[in-house]
Amino acid sequence: MAQTQTTTTAVARPPLTAFSWKSAGIAIGALIVFDVLINVYERLYALTKGLDYTSPEYATYWMSMLFAELVMETITAAALWGWLWMTRDRELSRLTPAE
Repeated sequence: MAQTQTTTTAVARPPLTAFSWKSAGIAIGALIVFDVLINVYERLYALTKGLDYTSPEYATYWMSMLFAELVMETITAAALWGWLWMTRDRELSRLTPAE
């Protein structure tokens, strides 16, 4: 009778990265939901409140949306820059040229 010999080998775990498909899916889903809501808002108020920038309704319905967008972009940029700054590699002498 022949005997078989089994051996075990270790498999290296890939390094952890900041990217994950789950986070990307959540972010893309949130952008799609936001885009659909903006589209519905624009369709509801474009014809009834008008698109003439000299009317007071324009300032109420469209400029408020612009200001909200600017605030959200500022907060998002600050959060992203803060995250990049806090998670950076502090040992620059140990970095390889590829990194």
